[in-house]
Amino acid sequence: MIKAAQIVSGVFCGYLVISVCESFFHRTIQHASPALRLMFQKWGRIGETLSYAWYSHHVIHHFLTFRKNHVTQFRDEKERATLYFHLKAMCFSHIIESEYGLLIGDRTKDYMNYMAPTLPVFISLCCIGGRWFTIGAYIPLCLWLILAQFVHRYLHMNYRDVIHG
Repeated sequence: MIKAAQIVSGVFCGYLVISVCESFFHRTIQHASPALRLMFQKWGRIGETLSYAWYSHHVIHHFLTFRKNHVTQFRDEKERATLYFHLKAMCFSHIIESEYGLLIGDRTKDYMNYMAPTLPVFISLCCIGGRWFTIGAYIPLCLWLILAQFVHRYLHMNYRDVIHG
């Protein structure tokens, strides 16, 4: 009974940590202010990674792909082609492969970059909670990745296309 309670509390706390961290990092890094982006430039490799997260999410996914509304990725084929060639020239083919931010990506590096800001908090929580707590906490962590990789695209689709597509 104690193990089950630890697993359930792990699920709850894992969900809470992931939700808070994802919301915080989405708002502060992926939609970073100009002042924060200037700070990124001083932080070396970590700053480059954070700048890339801002660029790929805010600029590409929100500003350059879903310009008309949240369900129309490109207004026309010319807009898609222009961005495609721009990203190819910048050696950012993996952004294209992620369907311009609809998916996390296919590379282990993409998964690690996506999870990296949350992992220190998550691992600290698991160290405090113990083995059974950690087993429970991993459930929302895995679900978070599955939702980000496979369900996020449906948030950018018309209801009719999801049901009949």
